[in-house]
Amino acid sequence: VKKEVYLIKGMTCASCSSAVERVTRKMDGVAVSEVNLATNKMTIEYDETKLTPEAIIDRVDRAGFGAELFVEERAAEQKEEKEEALHIMKRRLVFAVIFAVPLLYISMGHMLPFKLPLPAFLGMHTNPLNYALAQLILTVLVLICGRKFYVVGFKTLLKGHPNMDSLVAIGTGSAFVYSLVNTILIPSDHMHVENLYYESAAVVVTLVMLGKYMEARSKGKTSEAIRKLMELAPDTAVLVENGVEREVKSEQVKKGDILLIRPGKRIPLDGIVVKGGSSVDESMLTGESIPVEKEIGDEVIGGSMNYNGAMQIEVTRTGSDTTLSKIIKLMEDAQGKKAPISKLADQVAGYFVPVVIVIALLAAAAWAVAGQELAFVLRAFVSVLVIACPCALGLATPTAIMVGTGVGAGNGILIKSGEALERTHLVDTVVLDKTGTVTEGKPRVVRIVTEGMQERELLALAASCEVPSEHPLGAAIVETAREEGMELKETEQFESLTGKGIRAVLEGKEIHIGNARMLEELGVPCGSMGQAADEIAEKGQTPMFVAAEGKLLGIISVADTGK
Repeated sequence: VKKEVYLIKGMTCASCSSAVERVTRKMDGVAVSEVNLATNKMTIEYDETKLTPEAIIDRVDRAGFGAELFVEERAAEQKEEKEEALHIMKRRLVFAVIFAVPLLYISMGHMLPFKLPLPAFLGMHTNPLNYALAQLILTVLVLICGRKFYVVGFKTLLKGHPNMDSLVAIGTGSAFVYSLVNTILIPSDHMHVENLYYESAAVVVTLVMLGKYMEARSKGKTSEAIRKLMELAPDTAVLVENGVEREVKSEQVKKGDILLIRPGKRIPLDGIVVKGGSSVDESMLTGESIPVEKEIGDEVIGGSMNYNGAMQIEVTRTGSDTTLSKIIKLMEDAQGKKAPISKLADQVAGYFVPVVIVIALLAAAAWAVAGQELAFVLRAFVSVLVIACPCALGLATPTAIMVGTGVGAGNGILIKSGEALERTHLVDTVVLDKTGTVTEGKPRVVRIVTEGMQERELLALAASCEVPSEHPLGAAIVETAREEGMELKETEQFESLTGKGIRAVLEGKEIHIGNARMLEELGVPCGSMGQAADEIAEKGQTPMFVAAEGKLLGIISVADTGK
């Protein structure tokens, strides 16, 4: 069984996606065929001994739609095509509105409680033919802007798969043809001017065009979260070959290549540290705001941020194998899968359009038999068709799933499938971990322990030393001191000690700020502050030891605080 993804063109509503599913599922060898209207993609599983991609594309074409194999390399190009189509849609909508407004003014202005000025040559009773012709010209211009409804609507109707566009085309087309006949009869009888429904056809087409544009725009925005995830991985990497550094595109990097990761840069691909060390922010994957110390032999994740040390990594995973790529794939699969409720909506949509057309015909026939005049019969026929036009039936659920999973990803919540999202209403207990979920995701100073000096004095000293540091823990100390309105001094020397802390010279005094390992290497005893350090660590906070001239001055506790 082979699994493939196709891009389907020409779909406008749930009836379309339902029709594509129906015709492909009937093919011999097809095990699964699911069409997602929100992404315009069809996922199909078939026996490749019985079926070929060409046969699938041909079958979709014969149903009145277009199909092409989705290729990851062409994703950017296809995205540009979508954006161009959206731009064209917007331009046509603007022109439709420009023509529909004066049409509405001419045709309906006299029905308002106050009189609107209208030239005598366009008067309904003073010049009925001019009145009708002006509406005809404006309506034709609107219908040209919305011609897609008629092209697609009648095409799918003739192919035996009527869709929502078919309802718009039949409804507004009937109103237009009826009005055109009455316009032709005006010279012989001026009373025919009373039976014009040009504005109905034009305004309905304009409003449905507005709905379609908003729909298309919202479909485009739902992929925003996935785009943001993709942007985490840098486009270029610094490749080290025989001691020579050169910048290359990330996709050109192969497994086993050595990359240089400079301070303040994102790591392009997954790998293992082979030289140097640093602090790495992996919050994009773990939600943990405190950077993780990396040494030789440690694994690093593509998309994470390197802070204060340069290091070299050996690439272990590239392309679709990287952790970030797998997260993106998980997101795309979640947005592409149908929830059970979505499948139900698509089933209903498959029967919806034909049933609506039958009901419209029955309504028209009933009023005709009851003796009503043709104008009234047409109004009943058009009303039933037009009221059923909104395509929300089949689009609401997949769009809600895309928006839901997209917003979740933007907030660091990965939802595995539409079904998982749908089933969350059954949840009665939620279990949360600490980092980034119930915390701010930003470290802050929470406690200061000193011996022989004031807390403010220790904070000011530590903050002055940490000003040149790029480390988030150092930044937290500096930020707290500035919030307290402290004046910070400039260091004479500054050195970052990767994996341990910093060394600075302030007013001729050498000061070290860092972790227990740094303290141990300096041979500085914790003394009576050892118990406080243990308490801080037990609470999941990070103790920052401040030492000067072989003596421990105090401890500054930094933690990710609760929201």
